[in-house]
Parts: sequence; C-alpha cells; structure tokens
Amino acid sequence: MSSFVLVHGGSHAAWCWEDMVGHLNRPALAVDLPGRGADPRQLRRLTAGDFVDAVTGEIERADLRDVVLVGHSLAGVVVPAVCARIPERIAALVLMAAAVAPPGGRIVDLLPAPVRILSLIQHRFGVRSPALPRALARRAFCNDMSPEQARRTLDRLVPEAVQLVVEPVPRPALPPRLPVIYIRFTRDRIITPDRASVMIENLGGAEVVDLDAGHDGMISRPELVAAALNAVSRERSGS
Repeated sequence: MSSFVLVHGGSHAAWCWEDMVGHLNRPALAVDLPGRGADPRQLRRLTAGDFVDAVTGEIERADLRDVVLVGHSLAGVVVPAVCARIPERIAALVLMAAAVAPPGGRIVDLLPAPVRILSLIQHRFGVRSPALPRALARRAFCNDMSPEQARRTLDRLVPEAVQLVVEPVPRPALPPRLPVIYIRFTRDRIITPDRASVMIENLGGAEVVDLDAGHDGMISRPELVAAALNAVSRERSGS
C-alpha cells in the first residue's frame, strides 16, 4: 500500500497536517523539519541539505516505498531533491502552494514585497523571530480560516531558517517519468495563482489542481485537500 509523507512549509511544523490526516485514504507520516519539534538545531546553521537529509532519513528509517511525497510552501526547496536522492521510493510528487525557484534562483525574489523585504532584513541582521509578524502572518495564512483555526495557527508558528529563502539553492533534476502534481490554492495571498503559474513553469510543468482555499488549505479546508491527495493516491495505486 502506498503512503503519504507530508513536509510542512516555513514557520510551520508537523502539527499543520493534524486536521487533514484523518481524511486520507493511506497511512501518513508528517515530518518535523530541523529547527523545531524533536530536532531544535540552531536555525542559522541549517541548510537546504539538512532539510533534505531529514526527510530522506525519515522515509528510509520507516522503510517506506510507493510514497506520495507532499511538500507545502517552502518545502518546494526540499522535496524535489528528496525525489532525486531516493527515486526508487517515490511514486508521485505533490507540490502544494509550493515555492519553486528557477535553477540558481532565490525563493525570496518570487514572494510578495512585504514578505521579501522582511526576509532580507531578518537574514541580514540575524533576527530570530517567526518568519512573519503576527499581523502579517494572519493576512498571509489565515484569510479563509475560522477564528479558532486562525488562533491555533498563529499561536503555533515557529522561527525559521530564513537563509533557505534568501540564498540560491541548487535544484536537481526530477527523476524521469515521475508524476508531478501542483496544487494551486485560488485564495492564496503568498503563492497567488499568478505566482503559482511561475512556480509551475520553473518546475518544467506539472499536472495542476486548483482548490478553493488559502495558503494553509490543509488547515482551513482539510477535507477538500485530503480529497485531492486521495485522488493522487488512487491514481498511482490503481485502486
């Protein structure tokens, strides 16, 4: 049976998937990236390679195969490299509102101006704070959430390794014939539909699924997002 591996985005952790996993049709492993959860390393020392190592290690330790690998937001820096490293274990790649720079490019150059400026300032001065101030985070992540969903989300945001956003990150070629699906959230205020189209071009193309949700659709619309992932799983497994 295939399984899902869920990789969160910037300022989030594995908790962001908790409302969605119960609606999935396959077992799911939600990974905590380094710098939070059980792996609280110093953020300024972390690299994209550390994140790739963490996800790859989780998959290998659990001996997972036929994996539907899901990366949200900043995980677009991470999950393509995981696919390149262990292609024999990956059945499909799903990029959800994911940031994908062109080869040699920077994620920060693709983001809205307030987020871009804040990220550059944080990187320059080594500020250790959540990736976005609470007011900006509310606007970016919570525009389609209930008050309770927004409160829980904002209360659990964590500091982030901002260098992953502002420094060029090499992106290896995806394995040939790997199915790649990009979930575009039509209410997203960070990776807007127009920006998502640029990300898809940077990928070299993907099957596109549009969902009526904001950037954190797995929190605001967990059943809707789970249904889209279940469809990917069924298509890969033939059941």
